[in-house]
Amino acid sequence: MQYVEDDELIEFICRENEKDYQHIGNVTNGRYQTTAAILAQYAGVYRIGPPSARTYRQLRVTVSGDELWIDRTPFSWEKTTNPLIPVAEDTFEANLGRRLKFMIENGAVTHLILEGPEPGAPDITAVRENSSHK
Repeated sequence: MQYVEDDELIEFICRENEKDYQHIGNVTNGRYQTTAAILAQYAGVYRIGPPSARTYRQLRVTVSGDELWIDRTPFSWEKTTNPLIPVAEDTFEANLGRRLKFMIENGAVTHLILEGPEPGAPDITAVRENSSHK
């Protein structure tokens, strides 16, 4: 028998039920206003771990209209995408159980950090593939 870890936090499952917003909070309350140009710089493919590792994942971030979207497929049993809700120019909320923060070095987005969902939980770094993109 082999066990597969469940990495989706219950707090974010509960957010799918509007009755829970009162005690959990609505993720869209603090929506930050951003521009399509800023969102476009974050679009791309981000890699967690080396391709040979068991924990390897690819995250695809795309722009659709005036929203940034992330493909949740690596973290879910089904193919699904979710909007990224801006809470700062470089920080977004999603239904992943973690905030995403895009990191810029020398004018280019080089990686993103999926922040630990609670104190003591580790952050996850995803390196942008083809990070020379500007």
